[in-house]
Amino acid sequence: MYQPVVGKLPRFFAIAVSIAVTSISKQRRTAMKKSTKTPEPATPDQALEDGQNRGGSVSAGTQRIFTALNFGDSFLFFRNASNDPMIRITSKTGPFYLWLLIYSDLKKAYQIRNATADRIMTADNFKDEVFAGVENGDDRQFWKITDAGGGYMYIESLAFSGKVLSVEGASAADNTPVLCLRRTGAISQKFKVVL
Repeated sequence: MYQPVVGKLPRFFAIAVSIAVTSISKQRRTAMKKSTKTPEPATPDQALEDGQNRGGSVSAGTQRIFTALNFGDSFLFFRNASNDPMIRITSKTGPFYLWLLIYSDLKKAYQIRNATADRIMTADNFKDEVFAGVENGDDRQFWKITDAGGGYMYIESLAFSGKVLSVEGASAADNTPVLCLRRTGAISQKFKVVL
């Protein structure tokens, strides 16, 4: 009677070990699947905020930033890094109209870097102007992207809370300056980031 019980115990332990190994392997596969879906720090959807704390999304890569004015035909650019770095809108292509939005975990905001010139979108310290400046890590070079509804976003200055990019005078004319003004919800303050 003792002999058959001993003979069954190794088989029982073998089955239990097999089940445990299968369970651990399945957990590891699940954990590995989860870790491969983690967003890269440069494009964290969870970092976006909104007008009412609803998130939006910003894609990785070189993009144009369109204004909601004139049915979204105009986008942000600047003429020249040294002579005329002011951010403006245009409906024509040019050398400085592509941007990269680079998320900073430290600042919890984005730097908006020009893709063809080594310049960062910067809010002026004393005026409401926005220009393409040399990178210095200052809060004036970081922006929070928040949902404005209808697929558009507000681009709010980290340095000047409550102030967002705004097309001067709500004019859709080419070369109209972009300013950093108190957020009112006007259409001139809404932008869309497009690959």
